[in-house]
Amino acid sequence: MKVHTMSMPHLMFYAPGLFAIAATEIIMRAFHAMQDTRTPVVVGVGMVLTNIALSLLLSGRMGVGGLALAYSIANSGETIVLLLIMRRRMGGIAGPQIAASLLRILVAAVIMGEGLSLGVFAAGDLLVAGALLVRLLLVTLLIAVGALIYMMLTIWLGSEEIIALASRRSKT
Repeated sequence: MKVHTMSMPHLMFYAPGLFAIAATEIIMRAFHAMQDTRTPVVVGVGMVLTNIALSLLLSGRMGVGGLALAYSIANSGETIVLLLIMRRRMGGIAGPQIAASLLRILVAAVIMGEGLSLGVFAAGDLLVAGALLVRLLLVTLLIAVGALIYMMLTIWLGSEEIIALASRRSKT
């Protein structure tokens, strides 16, 4: 299976910041719930300025990959700053429970990713050069298998969030 290798390094530099992008969205909603829209904006402006500075610094050395890495670093910094401010305002944020939850999520995600890698390898050229309908079916199957693997693993690992979600679903 031939993969366009030019885009892979760029994606590799975006990957570390994905958690921050997702977490920032949730953290900003918490600030909004506390009637504070100013703090996320101020921290966000800082993130943009940091991103610009890092982009100028890293793009000269790393090209487009440097832009992706700059974004990941700046966004991670924004998430950390927002979490620290939230922690101070709320008098704590249950760090050990969050760390345990993140560890369970990470283990499940890594195993799911490896399982999907095997599926992509098994699909071979069909995933890239097959007929459109075949590619759509394969991608749909991989998504479904990935979701099933992830859900089963998080339940097996005792993820409180998934168990709570499942129990809420069963009540409706």
